[in-house]
Amino acid sequence: MKRPPWLYRLLPWLGRRQAEEDVQEELRLHLELERERQREAGLTEDEALRAARRRLGNATLIRERTRDVWGWRWFDDLERDLRHAVRGLGRSPGFAATVVVVLALGIGANSAMFGIVYGMLIRPLPYPDPEAIVLVGETRQANPGSTLFLTNSTMPHVVEEAESFEQLAAYQESSADWDGPDGAVTLNGARVSAALFPLLRARPHLGRLFTDEEAREESGQVVLLSHRAWTTRFGSDPDIVGSVLTLYETPHTVVGVLEEGFYFPNPDGEYWMPYVMPPFTPPQQGGGAFAFLTFPTMGRLRDGVSPERAATEVRAILQRNDDGVTRRALQGGGRDGTAPEIDVRVVSLQEELVAGYRPALFVLTAATLLILLIASINVAGLLLARGVARQRALAVCAALGAGRGRLLRQLLTENIVLSLAAGALGLGAATGVLRAVPALVPGDVARLHEVSVDGVVLAFTLGLSVAVGLVSGAAPARQWTRRDVVRTLNEGGAQSTGGFRLLRSSRTRALLATAQVALALLLLVGAGLLLRSFVGLITVDRGYDPANVIAARVSNPTLAGGSHRDDRGTEGAETR
Repeated sequence: MKRPPWLYRLLPWLGRRQAEEDVQEELRLHLELERERQREAGLTEDEALRAARRRLGNATLIRERTRDVWGWRWFDDLERDLRHAVRGLGRSPGFAATVVVVLALGIGANSAMFGIVYGMLIRPLPYPDPEAIVLVGETRQANPGSTLFLTNSTMPHVVEEAESFEQLAAYQESSADWDGPDGAVTLNGARVSAALFPLLRARPHLGRLFTDEEAREESGQVVLLSHRAWTTRFGSDPDIVGSVLTLYETPHTVVGVLEEGFYFPNPDGEYWMPYVMPPFTPPQQGGGAFAFLTFPTMGRLRDGVSPERAATEVRAILQRNDDGVTRRALQGGGRDGTAPEIDVRVVSLQEELVAGYRPALFVLTAATLLILLIASINVAGLLLARGVARQRALAVCAALGAGRGRLLRQLLTENIVLSLAAGALGLGAATGVLRAVPALVPGDVARLHEVSVDGVVLAFTLGLSVAVGLVSGAAPARQWTRRDVVRTLNEGGAQSTGGFRLLRSSRTRALLATAQVALALLLLVGAGLLLRSFVGLITVDRGYDPANVIAARVSNPTLAGGSHRDDRGTEGAETR
């Protein structure tokens, strides 16, 4: 196997101490041999040593050039810069602690916010090929954000005629009372079409999945269990398949247990039953009773099919088979021949789940970025102030031969060390925040349970820490490395005649500090306005007093798990 070139350089660098000792020993031997030759030529001991050193040359320069050939120079420079930075900051613990705390607030807030945004908006859904999973349904043109639905009148036509989908499946969240060993327990679950599990690429841990025949009214009652329910409710019983559970006061046979980690539609689900869809019967002439069901529908697009193309196909199918009955029923009006303006949408499941939270997340992200910017500006001001005390030391280093680039690199290394320490502290705080967010946020927020600190969040925090260190330290480092060496040394003397120059420099720093405070205040006001807008979003007047008001969901198990759902979220069997 061919190894990367950098590995051949890195591995010898780990043993560089021994290599440098070997070079030092070789130089000593060359010096001894040359001194012997000079003594044999008739020189005294001291003269022979001086002549040998002149002949050999600068030993320090030889060692440095040897390290350059080895390719370890930048490793060594980085190590020395880090050691020097740690020692320098150790002599100013108060300054270092202040900078670390200020930056930790900004970095921690942004790490926590990125963890939330990544977990809810960016992280792919926990299913194979999640980008192909879509929601399919009709929606009112007057309210494009309304609930997507298909009905038992339109679903069969789409399943039979649509070629854009590999599978189409209906589902409905539900709950059931189960008489367990410790008494009656309410289990959360869902009724799903048999095609849902192939659509999500789910596999059984024990037993098997549903079949199409079991999703019919005359079939026996069966149930699938989640892996979590199997382990917590049934003690990982290996003989659970074939046992009977009483749900909805009806015996259900357990046909399988799904693999660990699979969930749908939420991680609290413990069972799945077949979604039995009764056929739609249009009303008789002159009126009469008829029943219809609406339900959310998921599909998996075929390779190369876009959601827009699939929506166009479904729209054509529904227009071709439209009798207007279901549309008038969904409108809630009479049978006067008018039908509501309803359009078809096919949208990514991932986008639809979090579409309602996206604006609030963007507002929070902007607020945390402003907080980080304020912290960076404050740290830049602290670094400028610290440079006043260090200007003479920097001038001495420059007088001894350190170039501007070398001084700039050292100052930036110190800033990055501070920002990395702040990043570690901020990451710890962000971890605690992300663990507490699911418990603090009221309601059922989609995908909030997937928020955590993982490798992506760690990489983001690391990159953000380095970027903050460079940005906050670039301007101060650039200013203090541009100062004239002779003038700085003269200004630092006890009897300096450069008082006017020192005063002018102080005025410049005062102007910079004033500008920094003004900008920080402006950004703080902006962040406060953004936070106020967010508070307004979550505390908007609902038009009624929610105190002591409860919501209840009523379902009728005799309708084989079907329910009516309109755009207002009401459920129940509707008869006209």
